[in-house]
Amino acid sequence: NIARTALRFIDRTATVFLDAGTTTRQLALLLSDWDALTIVTTDLEIALLLKETNIRLIVCGGEVQKKTGSVVGFFANQMLSEMRFDVAFIGTACIDQNYTVLTPTTEKAALKRLIVQNSSAAYLVADSSKFYKRAMTCINMLSDYTGVITDKEFSKTELEAIAENNIAIIHAGG
Repeated sequence: NIARTALRFIDRTATVFLDAGTTTRQLALLLSDWDALTIVTTDLEIALLLKETNIRLIVCGGEVQKKTGSVVGFFANQMLSEMRFDVAFIGTACIDQNYTVLTPTTEKAALKRLIVQNSSAAYLVADSSKFYKRAMTCINMLSDYTGVITDKEFSKTELEAIAENNIAIIHAGG
């Protein structure tokens, strides 16, 4: 389980950014009783999930992307540019054959780049269905992350390419 594997990288008193997405929502559920955390999110469902907990919760403001329930745009980016995170967990729509992380919208690309830049450690959480797909906008490369937490099983050839590109894969066991 990707979310359960992600727990290993969180200190109980950390400031954590949780990106919008199903995997980060699962992670939020697992963290809901960690009282000393600060969680910052752009995901409205994560915010609702955590609002009754003892976690310090910060929700970014901005335009709500109705399809995903996430907050994007100028105001979200402005707020995030002022913050620093101990650890961030970021989702993605797709990763292409060159290990480029992609998204359908330019607003999300800028936001995700900003989060990686402002985090001491940034992990991409991506299940196997996200690999070898394309979208219009480049976010960054897999090598830009502290690690990529995934359930994807890679071939020997893929593992060689991953090593050549300095990508840290963290396998989430079934």
